[in-house]
Amino acid sequence: MDDWTVILGPLGLIIGAAVTGYFAVRERRVEHEKPDWPTYSERLERRVDQQDKKIDELFELVGRLRADLESEKRLSAVVLRYLRQVLAWALDQLPAGTPIPPPPAEISAELRDYLQEDR
Repeated sequence: MDDWTVILGPLGLIIGAAVTGYFAVRERRVEHEKPDWPTYSERLERRVDQQDKKIDELFELVGRLRADLESEKRLSAVVLRYLRQVLAWALDQLPAGTPIPPPPAEISAELRDYLQEDR
C-alpha cells in the first residue's frame, strides 16, 4: 500500500497542477476575448463622425452639381434658340441653293426643321 501512495501522491499533484493550469489559461483567454467596450465605442463614434462629414460633403456636392446642371440646361436652351434665329435669318438672306455648313451631330436634331433643303 505504501507503493501506491508513493505513486498516487505525486501523480495527483501533477494532475491537479495540470487542471489548475488549464483553467487559468482558459480564464485568461476568455478575458482576452472580451471586447474593450469603451475603446470599441470610441472607434465606432469616430467612424460614424467621419461618415457623417463625408455624407454632408456629398450632399453639398450634389447640390452644386444640380445647380450647375440647371444652369447648363438654361444656357443650352438659350444657345439653341439663338442658333435657330441665326439659321432662319441666314436662310432668308442667302441666295437659293447656297449651302449651309452642317451643324454638329449633337444638335442636328434640334435644328432639323431649319436645315431642310426646300427653302
